Amino acid sequence: MARYAGRLAYEGTAYCGFQRQRVELPSVQASVEAALAEVIGKNIAITGAGRTDTGVHASGQVIGFDAEWQHTAEELLKALNIKLPRDIALQSLREVVADFHPRYDALSRTYLYRLYITPTRDPLRERFAWYRTQTLDVDAMQAALQKLLGEHDFATFGQPPKVTNENTIRRMSVARLEQVGDELQITLTANAFLKRMVRSIVGTLIKVGRGKMSVAEFQAALAAANRSKSGPSAPPHGLTLTHVAYATYQF
Repeated sequence: MARYAGRLAYEGTAYCGFQRQRVELPSVQASVEAALAEVIGKNIAITGAGRTDTGVHASGQVIGFDAEWQHTAEELLKALNIKLPRDIALQSLREVVADFHPRYDALSRTYLYRLYITPTRDPLRERFAWYRTQTLDVDAMQAALQKLLGEHDFATFGQPPKVTNENTIRRMSVARLEQVGDELQITLTANAFLKRMVRSIVGTLIKVGRGKMSVAEFQAALAAANRSKSGPSAPPHGLTLTHVAYATYQF
């Protein structure tokens, strides 16, 4: 029995999220486990670095699982990709130490949120970027983002974890907004994220960009650690989990 881990990419439109839910709801986890069962010949449970929500995408999700496989990791990767649906693909796979855990061993996670501002919708970006028509104050949004850097209680922007020994304090190391053509791309890196945290931050940033909230009010909302102080969440389709960092491995 060997422990395998690898980088998984998926388009989240058709799924209720990464984590397996009720049988009738399609999930990324269930789809990968079904492919593994076909290739290995037995049911195998996988774990992931992040529990992405319904409609959220990933280019850098990391999964881990134990399997008895007599061939190389590269051959297992190829066999799995043959069985996986078209909107899910394993990008890399390698053997790792027996106690490696994609979630608990992660040092940080990085998410990218894309939105674009044009007079008309772009059908080719409809599944991957949030369409907006109003001009936004990018400088104010960037200034607000800087208030997120460092360690804070992010309860305003995310739901508390169900695990009782966890809290809502997180450490943000990257909070960046870049203008790429007609797109605004928001990159956030933290040691961990709360449920819907990125989408809540982006939705609140839109209020700043529209002049509905000042930078000082954004900072005060963060400090309040009160979910009611957040703006409405941005839609899930603009969000992608792009990278998970580890001390020992690169995927």
